[in-house]
Amino acid sequence: MIMNKRAILAFITLMLMPFLPKAQSSGEPERLQPKPMTSLSTVDECTQPEDSIAYYAIRNGDALIGYLMEPKDDIWSKMILSWILKDTRKKALSGITLNELREAEQQMVDILNAYVDSAQEVHRCFTPPRFYDHGRQYLFYTDSEGHRCLFMTFYVYHEVEDLQRILAVCDGGDSFWQADFDLTERKLKWFDVNGPIIYNVPGRGKK
Repeated sequence: MIMNKRAILAFITLMLMPFLPKAQSSGEPERLQPKPMTSLSTVDECTQPEDSIAYYAIRNGDALIGYLMEPKDDIWSKMILSWILKDTRKKALSGITLNELREAEQQMVDILNAYVDSAQEVHRCFTPPRFYDHGRQYLFYTDSEGHRCLFMTFYVYHEVEDLQRILAVCDGGDSFWQADFDLTERKLKWFDVNGPIIYNVPGRGKK
């Protein structure tokens, strides 16, 4: 009788296995989480010309998360987006609120998680804990199709002396990387991780 009960219990467990939550393999990277944000404040002094870009410090308590960048007029918007994204048809957005930043941060990590889910190998900077080492610069814009987009620069704080300017670094491995997100379509448009030292780790894609 005891053996029959055990056999029945084993059979039920086997039938339920496809519906049970799967434990994450220790070899898989953790899923990214958005950085908490509690305040958004104007930066009074920065190294850009005063009439070009407004910088807003993003913090979680006293900890600096990064900077929101907003060109101050259409001329600077076209110049900056032409330099960064090589397209004058894009238009930078201004008046971004803290709640909009939080929502965009969540969308950004969702998009990167989906990318890691589909890839067999990814750059280390797309996975914890390296992902959380980086400060961020956020630049919101609309593209030629009217999509709401987000261009981001990621940098390691202690390796960057001057944070209140548009950063462009040509080396340093994954201490510096950039990515362009289409928030309307919820997709990663492109990314660029610095060389020459590139650290790759396993993704979560099916082998």
